[in-house]
Amino acid sequence: SARRTCGAGERVASHGDHSTDRTCTSCAGDTFQTSSSHTADACSARRTCGAGERVASHGDYRSDRSCVICPAGQYKDTIGNDDCKLCGWGWYQAHATTAASASSCTQCSKGQFQDRLGADDCKACSQGHYNDEEAQPMCFDCPSGKFNNAGGAQLCHACDSGQFQPSAAQTGCKSCAAGKFSTSGTDDGYVTCT
Repeated sequence: SARRTCGAGERVASHGDHSTDRTCTSCAGDTFQTSSSHTADACSARRTCGAGERVASHGDYRSDRSCVICPAGQYKDTIGNDDCKLCGWGWYQAHATTAASASSCTQCSKGQFQDRLGADDCKACSQGHYNDEEAQPMCFDCPSGKFNNAGGAQLCHACDSGQFQPSAAQTGCKSCAAGKFSTSGTDDGYVTCT
């Protein structure tokens, strides 16, 4: 009669002889066997994910490990089955990629920020705020005497003569009352009228 064959997830433990049948044992450790009818003495080692990849499925004794590229906002600079790393605050990565280093993340431009790790884009500074540096996790309030009425600004504008702004983070200046003039300001903007 035909000798026994081993199934998926097994390997031959003993081929037997003319009086004993073949015996099988389960694949052990990080190994697998997909064939459902075989006489192989060994199981195959599972795949190790490369740089820029993370584990999609760990597999089991009947299937190999599968890997996928890191999602947007992430990278992986090591070989192995660990997770992808997140781009830092003030940085982003727009697309899923086999990025293998933190340098694959891009700095947010001036006028933008990112306050989240692992981001796939940057956010524009809101009106009344600015950012004059790259790779920032936040925008800054326009100081008193200055304003900004556009999103994504890299700077704030000083209030003109005859106008003032006593508060920070504003989108415009106020006009001085009749007979009053803005004071205590030059290039820094006007904060009061007298």
